[in-house]
Amino acid sequence: MQGVGSSLPLVFLSPALLAITGMQAGLAAPFSVESPVRLAMTPRMDGVIEAEEWDPLSGTGSTYFQWEPGRLYWAANAPLNHEVILSLDYNADGWLVGDDNIQLRLRLVDGEMRLRVETLDASDPNGPTWKPGGILPDTVKYVAAVNGDRWTLEASYTPTYSQSPAPGKRMGMRLDVVPQGFAVGEAFLPRSLAFLVLQLDSSQGLPRWMSWRPNFRSRSTAREDRFAMTYTFRREDGEEQPVLLNIRGEGPARPILGEKREPFPSMSSGRVNIDFASTIAPDSEPGWRVLRAEVSLPNGDPVVLRSSFRIAPLLDFSPRLPFAISGSQDAQIIRGSVQLQSQFNGRIEGTLDLQAPEDWTVTRGKAQPFLIYHPRGTTRVPVEFIIPRNTVGLYPLTMKATIGETVLEQTIFVNIE
Repeated sequence: MQGVGSSLPLVFLSPALLAITGMQAGLAAPFSVESPVRLAMTPRMDGVIEAEEWDPLSGTGSTYFQWEPGRLYWAANAPLNHEVILSLDYNADGWLVGDDNIQLRLRLVDGEMRLRVETLDASDPNGPTWKPGGILPDTVKYVAAVNGDRWTLEASYTPTYSQSPAPGKRMGMRLDVVPQGFAVGEAFLPRSLAFLVLQLDSSQGLPRWMSWRPNFRSRSTAREDRFAMTYTFRREDGEEQPVLLNIRGEGPARPILGEKREPFPSMSSGRVNIDFASTIAPDSEPGWRVLRAEVSLPNGDPVVLRSSFRIAPLLDFSPRLPFAISGSQDAQIIRGSVQLQSQFNGRIEGTLDLQAPEDWTVTRGKAQPFLIYHPRGTTRVPVEFIIPRNTVGLYPLTMKATIGETVLEQTIFVNIE
């Protein structure tokens, strides 16, 4: 049909522009989060999202994201015919920059979880490319549970040691729930990310005239010891006195610690220290937990102060090894050490075993005895292993400490390029 009046020019959109336009409601659309500050919290990986176990990520209330040193966690509640896509930009330098961008797709098909990992390599001047894989499957753990016409995902990812999450690290990410088979598009298409900061403390509702600082003897406390810390509060001259204080554990930490509820102590000098101490339930699970302090102001406004702390095993491992190794046509001897950090206020004695891939050879670090005499002390155990010729890829190394009847393990990954 021919129209009446002035004619309009026809506009033809390129396939790339059409794809970008179609994505505006998807991965290229702005991704907002409730808070860019993410606290260290260890969830219970059982497919059930319990109260205060997870920090919500987006305003929809169906996605969650948090971390602990060395590991990232995410969760989602989705319709049965949907999948969950986690996009990560480790260096927070942009999705189409460098080779540090990956996406992990998890979906539930006929009651079975399926994982697909792809790396976006934008370091090639000829243009970004999708590369399948890029991480070891064992670095991703997940569990799912079905409830009616929806399913719940809880998942974790342990990056290589050089990219290990730590306090102060900034990273770009987004978490999407999309229909199964959702097409993310070509490698050159943009992706909008939220930029998060990994922290151990956060505040909400804190007035400008009031400051606080949590003082931990140690943020890691073994179950066999007593938990203790001190809050320092300051206020400016002439400002009102807070009226009530409530200190408790959040979520999984609530039943394992005591609770303190009392009138807020006088701040006549503009400063006050408030001690909090508690035994730790002997059956508590190890992991990062959150201590919550709620301060009530005279006008009724609440102030919420949250701090991450750790229910620790008796011992922590700190490897001193090269984690980026150039491949070689000859076998390579790698030397280093493992620092053992006690989390206990007593003596610890045991043996360390370094477990390497089957075709590698551990020449030092098998059944190696160690002794940590001082409370919360350290010792260093030398290790040595041989990498076979022409070895390339990511490989696991497991450190195993035996202390009496207690066995502790930690796995790290070596990248051979």
